[in-house]
Amino acid sequence: MKINKGIPSLLCAIGIYVLSVDVYAAPDISFAISNNTIQTNQAFTIDVLASSVDSLDELIAFGFNTVHDATWTLDSVTIGSGFDDNSGLFANTAVAGSAFPSGPSGNNILLATLQFTASTAGHFNFGIASNLTNPNEGLFLLNETDAFDLTHSQSVTVNAVPVPAAVWLFGSALAGFMGMKRRKNGLAV
Repeated sequence: MKINKGIPSLLCAIGIYVLSVDVYAAPDISFAISNNTIQTNQAFTIDVLASSVDSLDELIAFGFNTVHDATWTLDSVTIGSGFDDNSGLFANTAVAGSAFPSGPSGNNILLATLQFTASTAGHFNFGIASNLTNPNEGLFLLNETDAFDLTHSQSVTVNAVPVPAAVWLFGSALAGFMGMKRRKNGLAV
């Protein structure tokens, strides 16, 4: 049986090519919250960050919607440095940015800073979501033809603003004076 020397060489070349093709992993999305103690009726910020963008590639655009409790008010959106704010261009996308002709790569790339005010205390789920059927949503890399999903969520606790001790002291004094007045009126009869 005679084996053609060209077939093993061809199979070896195909194997080397397949192994050398870059396959980019989806970038990681995370949130950085401005402070550990979020209180009702006080503004706080959430930074949306992208990491693990391959150094041979560039993050050139992104778009997403926020998912938060109805008692939260989105006060402002600031797009990260190096990106143009495209949020007003797309009717069904809350936050969008682009960096043409080139964008950043690496870790902790600030996409946007979202400022909120929560009016109710409790445990909430905050998130961002991208609908990949919408061509303006997702995370877009220069060397990739498809967008990556930006959907990510995190639990957030909002605390009630503590009542200052002076208010309790004033309330106690007021109650005491009212009690004294009732007692005086009751004795005078």
